[in-house]
This record gives sequence, C-alpha cells and structure tokens, in this order.
Amino acid sequence: MLVLNLPAGSLRVAFSATAAADLAHQLQIFKHSWQHTPPRPELNFIYDETLYLELFCNPNIWPSPFAAQVLVTVRHPQIQVRTQMGFMQLLEDVALYPSQG
Repeated sequence: MLVLNLPAGSLRVAFSATAAADLAHQLQIFKHSWQHTPPRPELNFIYDETLYLELFCNPNIWPSPFAAQVLVTVRHPQIQVRTQMGFMQLLEDVALYPSQG
C-alpha cells in the first residue's frame, strides 16, 4: 500500500512496486524541471489498475517544488476522493513506499 499523508489525514492506496518505481522516477524528473525557465512540463501521472489514481501538478504556477501543490484523485467504483497535497510530501511518501505496510 502507498500511504499518502494529506494535510488532514492519510489515504492508503493499493499500488504496485513497478508503479511506485515509475512514479518515483517521474517525480525526480519533475522536481528538477524547476531548474529550467517556464514553460515547464506538467506532472500528470495516472495509475489505473486496482483503482484509479491521478496526480497532477502545474509547475508553472508555483515558485518552487517546496511550494507546489499536487491535485490527487483516487477513484474506485463506489468512492471518489479529490484533494491536494504538497509536492515535497508526495516525494517523501513515495520514497517510503517499500517500508509502508
């Protein structure tokens, strides 16, 4: 399970190790995009296996990765959650993925 630590609680989502590795790689590339001048490419990660997870962030509206907010959508047949979380928190949560039960 991937645990996303949100500002008002946490969200656990079923997530594969392969998807976690892919997401971690994309997040590192995205973090380094702030070293370039705008326009920077957006983060739009979609995972659609056991559930639907979408992570979206437009780096052109945030001054740095430390201020950036990521829109999070989790959808399953009977529930949908939309919220936002800090980009740096997302980086930390994905880095902790193997140790999260």
